[in-house]
Amino acid sequence: LRSFFSLPIPGLETQFDLSNLPKESDDSSRTLNLGFTSFTEFGSALGQATSDEDYLAMVASLMEKGPSGIDLEIRSLGPEGGGTVGALGQFLEMLKIGLKSNASFEAVESYLGLFLKIHGDTVASEEDLVRTLKEIQTVQDEKWSSLQAEIDNCLCLTTFFKSSFL
Repeated sequence: LRSFFSLPIPGLETQFDLSNLPKESDDSSRTLNLGFTSFTEFGSALGQATSDEDYLAMVASLMEKGPSGIDLEIRSLGPEGGGTVGALGQFLEMLKIGLKSNASFEAVESYLGLFLKIHGDTVASEEDLVRTLKEIQTVQDEKWSSLQAEIDNCLCLTTFFKSSFL
């Protein structure tokens, strides 16, 4: 199985050079079929994501969209929007990897909030999705502890400098 994001072309728009890939007679062997019926480009690419780099590229592509585009992409992942429960799981996995990367933490948190607002009932009824959400909560707790330690260090330094100049 070949990764969709293995050959990026530099530039402002997300493009991929597929000219060096060998031609295959069976097109279905090149895609990972998770039962996605979403016809959005994002949903299709998310279905093909297999590595951390792929998921981070998906976070980056989502960040390039405007608010209505982000809302549309997230809504289209659920069964009521043409997607599947597998697509919801892939999106949660993307968010977990995005949080672990320490890049665009606020954006990933806002995507998670919108995702839960739209698909919260579906997520609550699926055991696999709940398990992934618990993993996301663990990552959030770890990241918050790290941030809290940094804030405490800054506060200690500020207090020290303040008291030393008096």
